Amino acid sequence: MKYACFLLCSAVSCLLLIGCQAPAAPAPGTPGGPKLSDVRDTSLQLKNADFLITFKVFPFTIDPNLLPLLDPLYQQPRAAEIYFRNAAAFEANGIAVLAGPRERLTAIARALNNAGASRIAQNIISVPPAQTDAFSSVPFYQPRSLYFLTDKSKLTSRLLYPGFVGWTLFAESSAVRDMILLRIAPAYWQTGAEDIRLRFGKEPINYEPFEFAAFHLRLKEGDFILLAPSRISDQTNSLNRALFLETGKRPLAKCFVIVCESAGL
Repeated sequence: MKYACFLLCSAVSCLLLIGCQAPAAPAPGTPGGPKLSDVRDTSLQLKNADFLITFKVFPFTIDPNLLPLLDPLYQQPRAAEIYFRNAAAFEANGIAVLAGPRERLTAIARALNNAGASRIAQNIISVPPAQTDAFSSVPFYQPRSLYFLTDKSKLTSRLLYPGFVGWTLFAESSAVRDMILLRIAPAYWQTGAEDIRLRFGKEPINYEPFEFAAFHLRLKEGDFILLAPSRISDQTNSLNRALFLETGKRPLAKCFVIVCESAGL
């Protein structure tokens, strides 16, 4: 146990130090994917701090022209199986992801450093099981049409009213100790009706996921996810740019390292 904690602390330390420097998979429900029987019933457990599922989120920025330097990471054998809602659409929208154990975090930190990535924050997210929360959000103040691919080549648009676009996570406790079932999806949402929704027994915010870009997987404590753009889209009002592009005089691409700190009770 002491050795495992040492590995995790060492790997996370590498991620922190960076901030100091300027194939299709089975769809959900297919054999091998997380199933209902994998979920532990937590409805009768005491809701306290130990009950929460906790993540550390490390956002990075990188020159969009240097994103290809991260490609070798995604070409390595998968240490954790990822199940996509629509693998073709996920790839077509320029999204890349990998997951692995704490032992690989140091190599991920080194690759990000070699690509010139800079850590811009360190966030802690603690959520009760089966509750959605956002770990990245971009506000917009005027109605806008957002373009995305729902398959390899089917371009679709959706009119969105003022609100937010970003990444959300939804975690459930697993029947296996120290393991969770995690779902990540880009989503659109609005705020302002939280009190009313809570009175009706609903989640405070109605996150509307872009299901075609959702994925899920099992994670153990200490495991990580790297979520990044494989490229930045040329389409100005694209979902890809809304999720990954930090605009300014020098536009930068955003990527995220998410570490499962605690699987809860």
